[in-house]
Amino acid sequence: GDVRAVVAQNPSTPSALLERLEVDSKGHVREGVVKNPSTPGALLERLAVDADAGVREGVAQNPGTPAALLERLLEDDGARSGIAENPKAPVALLERLARDNDWEVRRRVAKNPSCPWSLGEQLADDKDWRVRGSLACNSNLPAALLGRLARDKNWSVREYVAKNPNTEARVLQELAGDRNNWARKGVAKNPNTPV
Repeated sequence: GDVRAVVAQNPSTPSALLERLEVDSKGHVREGVVKNPSTPGALLERLAVDADAGVREGVAQNPGTPAALLERLLEDDGARSGIAENPKAPVALLERLARDNDWEVRRRVAKNPSCPWSLGEQLADDKDWRVRGSLACNSNLPAALLGRLARDKNWSVREYVAKNPNTEARVLQELAGDRNNWARKGVAKNPNTPV
C-alpha cells in the first residue's frame, strides 16, 4: 500500500494508472491521488465524494481543483480546511472561510500564501491567538501588517512576527526589547536583525 501511495503522488504517474489507484481500497492511496498536482479534474470530481474525509480534504487542497468543485466542497466540514489552505482558492471563498466558526479553518486561511491583505487585516483582529499567529507566519504578509501584529497581546504571535523574514528592522529592534524571552529569541534568529 505504501508504494502505491507514493506512486499516486508522483506527478509523472500516467493518468491511466491514477485512475486505477483512484479506486484503491486504502484511503491513503486515494489521498495520494488527490495530492498529485497532475491528477485530472475528472478524477478530482469523482474523489470529492469519497467516504474518506482525508481524501475529500485532499481534493480541496489540490491547486488543480476547479473553482466550481471547491464551491461545492464548501459545505463539507472535512474539506473546508483544505479549501482554506489551497493557494488557488478564489478570494471569494477565502473571504467566506475567514469568517468560519471553526478557528482551524480561519487559521489555514491566515497561513495561505494567497491570503489577500484585506483578509489579513480582518484576521489580525481574530479572537483566537492561533489564527493571528498563523497570520504572523505568513511569508507574504506585508510589513505594515507585521508591524501591527508585533504589538499583539499574545507572546507567541510576537515571536512569529520576530521570525518572519518580511519583518522590518525597526520592528525587530522593538521586539528585541520584548518582555518575553521567546519573542527575543525569534529576533535573534531573524537574518534581517540589525546587529
